[in-house]
Amino acid sequence: MGKTRKKQNLLLASLFFISITIIILAVFTIINIGNILLTALFAIMMVLLLFLLLSFKSKYEYYTHLYKYQYLLSVANKPNISKKIISLDFLKDFLRKNNYTIHNETKDYLLYYKVDNSLSKKERHKTLYASLIIKNKNIRFTDDKINNYFGSLEKKLSNSKVKYIHRIFYKFKIQDNQPLDIEDANNVFFISTKNQHIIILNIVLLENTNTFYYLYSDKYTPNIYYKHATDFLNKLI
Repeated sequence: MGKTRKKQNLLLASLFFISITIIILAVFTIINIGNILLTALFAIMMVLLLFLLLSFKSKYEYYTHLYKYQYLLSVANKPNISKKIISLDFLKDFLRKNNYTIHNETKDYLLYYKVDNSLSKKERHKTLYASLIIKNKNIRFTDDKINNYFGSLEKKLSNSKVKYIHRIFYKFKIQDNQPLDIEDANNVFFISTKNQHIIILNIVLLENTNTFYYLYSDKYTPNIYYKHATDFLNKLI
């Protein structure tokens, strides 16, 4: 985590230096507007620096995201014990009580969903909530098949003209033997831009002890939508 932080700070300093250099070159270009050779030279240098700036900005955003993830792992809460009896029927009932509708069911999975306004009161800022219950215990959270399951739902909603901007996806898997597969559950995804938030969380549940785990912390959250997503899961306790 320390190495990630150092790279992040180095890239931030580089972004600042490049930005200042571009501003200085822009001023020199204006001052020497009558000198075609100098103007062309400064313009070429600014274009090259702009490409470098965009490249460094992309790397900075990557390391910023990586640092958030690594820090979240370092302060993550331990598994919870539910007061409810964990089972497939319990999960199905839990989702229905929270206004989820079933999209599809196969021998491998159940997929529920709902679309509502979530954290935003603006009609056009709706969120798609999708909850996948993995019935096939051999399917890992990182299995490529899961993307196809969510993709089929989004295709259906697109064909039905259902509009939403944000996505919060949950993947539930019930184990019948110990230990909890925490390493697999930690493969979460979160991204936030100015206009869009995407959160994908994995929840592993142990049937015989009513224990469950998902990656969250009482001390830290990467963004407000991640907290919103985990607040819903806290209802399982």
